[in-house]
Amino acid sequence: MYAALTHKLIFDYHPGDVYFCAADIGWITGHSYIVYGPLANGATTVMFESTRSTPTRGATGASRTTSG
Repeated sequence: MYAALTHKLIFDYHPGDVYFCAADIGWITGHSYIVYGPLANGATTVMFESTRSTPTRGATGASRTTSG
């Protein structure tokens, strides 16, 4: 319940938005704001699994640009 509420309010989520989060899925913010909050709010999420410098330093930003 808390993850859904904070996902909606803190990230200003509205139905139909595509949500991107670069948090580490293994940390509390990762599974709360990549999985639980968006799932509870019915959000479409984009996940990027890698390090910020692999395959290139701009890969994280490029994935956001091309997906939404």
